[in-house]
Amino acid sequence: MNEALYILGNGFDLAHGIKSKYTDFRDFISSNHLELYKGLQEFFDEDYLWSNFEAALYAIDLNEIFERIDKNIIPYSSPEWTDACNHMPQSEVLEFVKLFTSELNDALRAWVASIDIHKDTKYEFKDKSNFLTFNYTMTLEEIYGISSNRIKHIHNAIAQKSK
Repeated sequence: MNEALYILGNGFDLAHGIKSKYTDFRDFISSNHLELYKGLQEFFDEDYLWSNFEAALYAIDLNEIFERIDKNIIPYSSPEWTDACNHMPQSEVLEFVKLFTSELNDALRAWVASIDIHKDTKYEFKDKSNFLTFNYTMTLEEIYGISSNRIKHIHNAIAQKSK
């Protein structure tokens, strides 16, 4: 029996010259999703965000967000107050949630789908091997021709078009 289980992370893609670092994602959204980029820059420390993206998102300071929203609320006593002001906090919260959920998700999918996967193999794998990968990319499928039924993408995968 010539089987093995390979567990792969982003280092596998990086070894193939694939631009799959979070700093590459930053460059992508700064060019293609400017509102999202500005929102991320506003709420996160830039160095920490792009070196520890998942941890930074997990550790978002909700109190800071609510404080910023509170600063934009027009009090009832203000001459600028109108009935529309009643809905300001809700709409700001909804915009924030949309930016950091659906828009972030859409941007991540667009970025992964745009990543150029080079066609040079670097490794040899044992026959009948299985793969556990933390990568969103389809490197194993596209470069090595490995059947998707032998690969488990922990975070799911985003199909890419060969370039």
